[in-house]
Amino acid sequence: MIKRIFLTITALMLVLTLAACGEAPTTNETINDPSVSVSEPQQSQTAEFSPLVLVDNDQFTVKITGIDPKGTWGYTLKVFLENKTDKELMFSTDDVSVNGFMCDPFWAVSVAAGKKANEEISFSEGDFKKNGIESVEEIVFTLSIYDSNDFMADDLLEQAFTVKP
Repeated sequence: MIKRIFLTITALMLVLTLAACGEAPTTNETINDPSVSVSEPQQSQTAEFSPLVLVDNDQFTVKITGIDPKGTWGYTLKVFLENKTDKELMFSTDDVSVNGFMCDPFWAVSVAAGKKANEEISFSEGDFKKNGIESVEEIVFTLSIYDSNDFMADDLLEQAFTVKP
């Protein structure tokens, strides 16, 4: 419960901090393959990256729409979120590792009922330097989705994913 409260506060602070840093949403929504592995050279990730559907069901959609190896805050996954429910949902990551090193992006986003969002999961350049990560081979994380207003309710999703950019 404390973790969810912390994530909610962190998400609100992040939203307020980055409110003026928005970016036009991408319109490339071409794949429906639930696979979570992509093999492309790092130089072409932003130019030729095909959306990667992590979850698409009657309650929510989560897609990785792009990768920016040199994002504003560091290595960045661009993420599309859709809340298809009548409740406000919190989307967050836990147990995140990059190339086997724990590198938590402290990412959590609240999406209002029936709304969509384009967000970014950014990793600290300091974490990459500290762990000697020069290129990303594998990102492993647990995606958690839950009712933002009912901390006692069961998670709607808590599933591990592996992304190989």
